[in-house]
Amino acid sequence: MQWNEKGAYAHVALQEEILRSARLRAVLFVVVLIAAALPICMFLLGPRIAFAGVDADFAARFAEVSPLILSGLLALALTEAAIGFYLSRCLRMHTQPPGSLALIQTTVEAIFPVWVLFSAMRILGVVDTFGGALTWLFFPVIILSALHLRFGISFFSGLLSAAGFIFVAELGLAHLDAAGTEGNILTIRHPYYIKAAILIATGALTGLVAIGIRRQLYAAVGSAAERDRAVSIFGQHVSPEVAHRLLHQPVADVGEDRCVCVMFLDIRDFSKFAATHPASEVMAYLNALFGELIVVVNSHQGIINKFLGDGFMAVFGAPGDDVEPARNATRCALSLLDRADELSAAGIIPPTRLGIGLHIGDSVTGNVGAATRKEYTVIGDAVNLAARIEQATKTFSAQLLVSDEVWKCLPDHEFTSENLGLVELKGQPKPVVLHKLR
Repeated sequence: MQWNEKGAYAHVALQEEILRSARLRAVLFVVVLIAAALPICMFLLGPRIAFAGVDADFAARFAEVSPLILSGLLALALTEAAIGFYLSRCLRMHTQPPGSLALIQTTVEAIFPVWVLFSAMRILGVVDTFGGALTWLFFPVIILSALHLRFGISFFSGLLSAAGFIFVAELGLAHLDAAGTEGNILTIRHPYYIKAAILIATGALTGLVAIGIRRQLYAAVGSAAERDRAVSIFGQHVSPEVAHRLLHQPVADVGEDRCVCVMFLDIRDFSKFAATHPASEVMAYLNALFGELIVVVNSHQGIINKFLGDGFMAVFGAPGDDVEPARNATRCALSLLDRADELSAAGIIPPTRLGIGLHIGDSVTGNVGAATRKEYTVIGDAVNLAARIEQATKTFSAQLLVSDEVWKCLPDHEFTSENLGLVELKGQPKPVVLHKLR
């Protein structure tokens, strides 16, 4: 089978989950075996205390076979523990165990109910053993084999269980025949073989269920892997928040009205720098600067919606909810200016001066574009005005200007500003009040 990147990822992830479930099953099986061995250990350590008030014949039979039962249980426990340790090693080393290991584990688990029935016959007798509920122990073992998510393993478990059941049943029937108990309903062989056939059928049905679960898990893991990959790739061009939003939004989304604070940032005198430096240095400069500024924007609950060559547009309050978009945007803007100064002082980038404009208002947010390509965007007067405010930073030799609407949303005494009064902005029908924060 040819695996594409999505299928290969799903295959590896699913195999690791199968190993974890097999390891967990090994641990639980060891616990069950130890729990089953505890009464025997109690008897060996203090038979008089352990069997006080118990029928003497029962105690005698138990004493006779207890060493054999205990040795079998410990052998199974040690084998299962070794399998669990090996599976843990495979998980740590990110390697796959040989396919035969699953068969070995299945065999060990199928032996357990056989050993229980064999031991019970020696202690309780054939009639009480096969007339009770102990014969149903095979079914949980078969059902648990579905965790391997392989039809062959479940079917193999059914075959082993059937063979083990027939083996113990024939031993019991031989004992009854030798004891001359003809006429006892338990001496009729047909029900035993019918039950063995039911065990095989249970293994086959469990295997079919395992196949269905495996297919569904492949689809689920593959879909999640594809989505994570899309977010990872798409997140290189827009923020992860926007990427998640786009992937979860309906394609026919008509947009929504939101109150957002829009930030426009521009690098001053970038054209001169680009004209006098090689392209590789220009790109290295932008990557070094924007790589740090992106972190600052994200840490203030904002998203960079668009890169604009030597600047970008950031949004606070969309696509995620933000109860204080203006405050977060203002804090972010001041942090951006400080971070640029730190990078310049450290010699990581050339001396850099930024211009930032902020405005808050109602805007339409959503997906815009054709069926083949859509883009998450923010549209409205708030965007246009924020762009004009950023351009006004050149006129006022400022690095951060905010509109009066932003200023009114800020807490008292947290920020200081210079009120520039009414300012005519290009493309705006009426003047606006601006505040210079830096």
